[in-house]
Amino acid sequence: MNKKGNHRYFQISRFFCCQKLQNEIKSLFEEMQRRHNIYSLDDRRKALAYKQRLEEGETVQLNGHTIKTVTDLANMMEIDRGTLYYWQGLDWDKDSVEERLSKRGRKATLTTEQKEAVADWIVGRGSENISTSAENITTYVRSQFGWEPQASWVSKFTKAARLSSQITQKKPTKVLALIWYQC
Repeated sequence: MNKKGNHRYFQISRFFCCQKLQNEIKSLFEEMQRRHNIYSLDDRRKALAYKQRLEEGETVQLNGHTIKTVTDLANMMEIDRGTLYYWQGLDWDKDSVEERLSKRGRKATLTTEQKEAVADWIVGRGSENISTSAENITTYVRSQFGWEPQASWVSKFTKAARLSSQITQKKPTKVLALIWYQC
């Protein structure tokens, strides 16, 4: 073959190789998407019950298919086999599930009622003409609720509640001068 023929063959084979690679990547991506399903508590309990029956030597009927192994069960329910074994090690009673779920996510700082109490305290101090600094708010929250907020939380809280931590007084001298002038 001449040089052009070899080059052309190389381009075509490279194209098919890229297509094949793209197809593999696409199928892997679809598989990853499939594996990130969210399973309800009922689905998890069913899967564990089926798994238990399979481990006892029984066969399971699922969607008209006879399942004999845990791998077949995992494939049929679109659950990773390792996930089934992980679920098996967990308690699935209501209290255990609620306890695990309570540990997830960002912990709440203060409840709405507690935030209202802090806002009322700041407003009460303001009505008594006592200035309230970020340090005062931190000390109050620590003593009342056992939680020490950071300065950024105090700043965001006062802005969100539209509270001022300093007392601002209007000087009445200009107003009084106008009243005297009009008399």
